[in-house]
Amino acid sequence: MLIRIGGLLLTAALTGCTTIDVKMTELHIRDQIVDAANKSKECYARIKAQTIYAPVYEKIAVGSPPVPPTPLQLNDTERVTDDMLQLGMRWYSESQMCDQQTVESYGRIDPDLGVYMVQAIARGATLYQEVLTNRPTYGYINQRLVQGRATAVARAKEWGAKLDARLRQQKAEQDAALEANKQQFMSALGGATEIAANVFLTAVQVLADRQAALAQAQQQYVIVRTTYQPVHITKTSCRYSSGILNCRQVSY
Repeated sequence: MLIRIGGLLLTAALTGCTTIDVKMTELHIRDQIVDAANKSKECYARIKAQTIYAPVYEKIAVGSPPVPPTPLQLNDTERVTDDMLQLGMRWYSESQMCDQQTVESYGRIDPDLGVYMVQAIARGATLYQEVLTNRPTYGYINQRLVQGRATAVARAKEWGAKLDARLRQQKAEQDAALEANKQQFMSALGGATEIAANVFLTAVQVLADRQAALAQAQQQYVIVRTTYQPVHITKTSCRYSSGILNCRQVSY
């Protein structure tokens, strides 16, 4: 039940970048976003191809790229069943490797973009914890997904505006021959200022905390539902090594 925003939305966020002298930088970032989005899509598609998860996709509007819930899904008053909860948690556990790949790919393009993706994935972990704790209706879950995607769209636009401003700043610095300042610009080449890197790593820690809370909620759920089979939930861990971002999933 995670929020997925594919390459089309992020590419659209770049259309405001019109400075001719930085056009190649813009196009390079656009290409890397599309590549990252396609790789993420392929990863999640391999999970969706498993017929065992068909009931999840039937009841809940999940997937990559995201699809809007149908009116039937939005108004579904049936509460999540034990079997569906078990299947959904298995789906979540399997999708964590795709989540980690997504965080790393977008974080390497730009730490600010990585923060946006991490926050989207963290909202999904929080929703899973709520489902485990409160057993809401499928309609409620789909409504939360709609709200989360609206937030994601707004954040994507914010990132596009920030990128446009940074590209324009780079152009001004180039014109003024401020080479030292120009080297501080964070582009798709993988560079990151210390401040931006720390903000990204802080966001990843928040995601890890949400994943830990979900793992704890699962432990509590097992006490109530003894027939439930716990799934393996890991936490996302990232670090910069020689300026290159590397992420992995770590067991608790």
